[in-house]
Amino acid sequence: CGPICYGDVATRFYMASLTKNQVDYVTKHAGPVEVDVIRGIKKWIKTSHWGDTRPPSSYLLEVVVIHCSREWVKPQPKFAGKPLPVTPHNKKCLFQRVLTQLAELSCAEIQCEDQAVSKAISKPFVLDPINASNNLLTGFPVELFSWLVGRHEQ
Repeated sequence: CGPICYGDVATRFYMASLTKNQVDYVTKHAGPVEVDVIRGIKKWIKTSHWGDTRPPSSYLLEVVVIHCSREWVKPQPKFAGKPLPVTPHNKKCLFQRVLTQLAELSCAEIQCEDQAVSKAISKPFVLDPINASNNLLTGFPVELFSWLVGRHEQ
């Protein structure tokens, strides 16, 4: 099984059929803090200049936010199975973690804990939690995030 060819009509129909599952995944795994950070990241992306490059998908951004949140709370037993408490500090910290992850997407290896990485997928990757053969970074110039994050930190 090779990389997904998004130019193929059948592939586009197949991917569209997974949209409800993707929405359900985000709804289930994003608590109030994650939702606020997702909104902030999407606004930042929407107001940034992308030139001729298509901005990243909302779903890619949502998966990255959920991943960053999980990685942040994983070593903290007090948050096990619970949403992050809604505080300005938690929102700011998660937002900063997401920006760091986006700046480092050129070497990303993001997947759900139970997902196996196909040999057809090469780094960098952000695996779709719904379809592990789908690298959400395919065709996206990840180095732009590093530039964009650096520009906004100045």
